[in-house]
Amino acid sequence: MFFRKTALLSSAVAAFALVGCASNPSDGKKWACGAPGLISAYYSGGNTASVHLQGFQTGGTYAVTKNAAGTEATGKTANGTTFVCKQSS
Repeated sequence: MFFRKTALLSSAVAAFALVGCASNPSDGKKWACGAPGLISAYYSGGNTASVHLQGFQTGGTYAVTKNAAGTEATGKTANGTTFVCKQSS
């Protein structure tokens, strides 16, 4: 029984980590970022995003590449974790 509860709790934590956070830049556009193990992220529509992952004391700033429509930005952290920030309404 203990194993089942632990596995369910681990699954819930992992699912939450993929949700990410939203930023609210001055242009009024909101962004939601997600990555495995994400603690926090900030993206305002520019060329970089700030990302903090589980297992690290602090986050870092990483380059992003936007899609043609400018509604999605993708990048990789120093340890190779891919993150995606999507424009939301």
